[in-house]
Amino acid sequence: MNENLRILTWNVLYRDVDARLPLLVPRVEAIRPDVFLVQETTAAHARALASATGMHLVAEGERTHPTAPTINAILAAEPPVRAASHTIDAGARCTYLTADWQVGSTLLRVGTTHLRHTHQAGRMGVESGYRAVARGADAAAIASDSIRESVSMRLAQLAEIRRLREQDAVDAEVLTGDLNFVPDGTEYGEIVSWGLNDAWRAAPRLGSGATIVERNDLIGDGRGVYRDLRDGTMPGAGGDLDYTLDYQFSRGAIDVGHAWIVGDVDPGESFPSDHLGIVVEYRID
Repeated sequence: MNENLRILTWNVLYRDVDARLPLLVPRVEAIRPDVFLVQETTAAHARALASATGMHLVAEGERTHPTAPTINAILAAEPPVRAASHTIDAGARCTYLTADWQVGSTLLRVGTTHLRHTHQAGRMGVESGYRAVARGADAAAIASDSIRESVSMRLAQLAEIRRLREQDAVDAEVLTGDLNFVPDGTEYGEIVSWGLNDAWRAAPRLGSGATIVERNDLIGDGRGVYRDLRDGTMPGAGGDLDYTLDYQFSRGAIDVGHAWIVGDVDPGESFPSDHLGIVVEYRID
């Protein structure tokens, strides 16, 4: 793998995922990622995506949803020196996939996961207790039971991912995925405490960073679901409540270059997923 690399992470929405493959493939081909981390794919869809884009399917996770055949996967332009899939049963079931490449004298690890979701996740962005807990308040400060419980599950999942990460050392690391929290929450702070940096904030970037946009008709929350919440907390704001749940974090012998959001569409066009993807360019030191 070249010292200059481009990494894409994207939750592709398992519902009707095969029907939307023709919307997804041209975008991936235009990006030409060196590594593509995929959440909510299926085994068959991941193989079809690899075949259509000319990439290698280098890692697949187990199914973790009780009824849906959704998995995480890693595609890459070049095969890694090793790859691993870990199933985590802490809090709620998820997988943590990794792939390692030797880039000159630097051992690079790229990983992905899909943490526990929160119903109507945009509420976290305006829940004062959610921010307060990140600043050290007791978890009871979060008024919503569903937010408080999902935070606890994600922290348990992250504790296991941290344990797995610390089992062996690498020179550079990128951790990506649909992490299902908003910036500056407790879970965000936990990852930053590992010495990882939010690549989006570190990069010269294009776009807002929002990966969930309310005008996307594939979003399960529905249009206007946050209107009362917006008007009650931010009078006169107007507009949609957009937010992010997807990230790339990095650390070690790796520098962050440009970053941008992909998958948005013009009016009248169909979205390829309910999430937008995040692309980050890196340079290995």
